[in-house]
Amino acid sequence: MTQREQYRAFCRREPGVCPPNMDNGPLMSAYERWLSEGLNPTLDPRRFDEWCDVFGLDRYYCCVNVGVSKPPLFLEEILEETETIVTKRQTDGSVIRDNKGWHKSIPQELRPAVTCRAEWERLRDWLDVDGPLPSSDDPAVVSVLERARTAEVPVRLSAGSILGTPRNWLGFEAFAMLPYDDPAWFEEMLETQCRFAEAQIRYFGEQGVQLDCVHFWEDICFKNGPIVSPTIFREFALPRYRRIVELARSYSYTQVSVDSDGNIEALLPLWLEAGVNLFWPLEVQAGMDINSLQERYYGQTCWLGGIHKHRLTGGDGAIAAELARVRPAMERGGYIPTLDHCCPSDVSFENYLTYLRLRHDILGLGRGGPDHAVVCR
Repeated sequence: MTQREQYRAFCRREPGVCPPNMDNGPLMSAYERWLSEGLNPTLDPRRFDEWCDVFGLDRYYCCVNVGVSKPPLFLEEILEETETIVTKRQTDGSVIRDNKGWHKSIPQELRPAVTCRAEWERLRDWLDVDGPLPSSDDPAVVSVLERARTAEVPVRLSAGSILGTPRNWLGFEAFAMLPYDDPAWFEEMLETQCRFAEAQIRYFGEQGVQLDCVHFWEDICFKNGPIVSPTIFREFALPRYRRIVELARSYSYTQVSVDSDGNIEALLPLWLEAGVNLFWPLEVQAGMDINSLQERYYGQTCWLGGIHKHRLTGGDGAIAAELARVRPAMERGGYIPTLDHCCPSDVSFENYLTYLRLRHDILGLGRGGPDHAVVCR
């Protein structure tokens, strides 16, 4: 069967179907390190399909959506620059200070995109989520639809973000306080995001395109829990997730996934109540334990991630122990073992190759690593 067929069968929990052998690649800072440690310089994780083929991994999702081509709200502008740091205004109006090159941390936000209601209304009008999407005859759309229809890997609709993108627009503190300070404005922002997602689902559904996953990026949780309380989530976000799941199912799109770093435990029952049925990346250092999650929510959802990326900094024994830790969850079914984020720069190239070999030896995934004559110079 194709990788796409395997993914569907696995997520339906058909007996005897192995988990997809998907995984994350390296951060660019790790890639730079690996080049100095013998990685073939013709390989590049930004060409991720090729990377997966060479390293013996299944290819990633074919990610699709459609959008209207229009001028940005702001032109990107460099406001200040040194040899290592750049301060710039982004196309949404936010101002950030960022490291240059590959050795990046999270940019420092100096000004969020939205600081008042008037700025939100300008952004909302520019987004125009109720406006028409491009015709299916548009050459760019024809290409997207053709990729979705012919892909041999699972096809995932990038449906946006109900909470994470508004968090980015407002900044952490303003977002956390808005449902108390101005609940009508908070609701309007979430409703805008919800309608964007619904428009995407309808577009592909009306074109008769089969989708394997409708996906949301959120990143609204941290080590000690979420930015918004379960009470706020239940009032504002849960009804919208329910609408989205119901609409997706009306087109036979049965999988809705959420990506949020951090500890999602407080919101997980609410997402499940809405019908979300795939969660990742299950960040281990934030307290997410795939074995515990499976015991408590067995059969209600699928999981992806859950392997502690920083365990790859140890030797063979540490890597083997981490893979052995997640093996019971894989054997129970419904779990796709992957690193819980991209491979960080404190992991050597040798350890990455060891990890791929042990994935095969301990989890039975892949072919035991790549051909060293191909991946090493």
